[in-house]
Amino acid sequence: MSPTIVRMPLTAIYRLSSIFVRNVYGIELKLETPIGRRVRFTHQHGVTVAKNAAIGDDCTIRQMVTIGQHAQGED
Repeated sequence: MSPTIVRMPLTAIYRLSSIFVRNVYGIELKLETPIGRRVRFTHQHGVTVAKNAAIGDDCTIRQMVTIGQHAQGED
């Protein structure tokens, strides 16, 4: 079985789940973001994690948090 055939339905499920989680729980998390084990999102609302960010093991993330990356050239 080709990886593309397996990836297509899983990507569709991810996109639908991502929209649901963003609209209901207020968490925006990109597919490319590496996340460690036992990460907890408590008091969900207003959480945004950039795709270039990385979350390590045993982290707790609370409401109104943005995790991103400082852009080159900005101070």
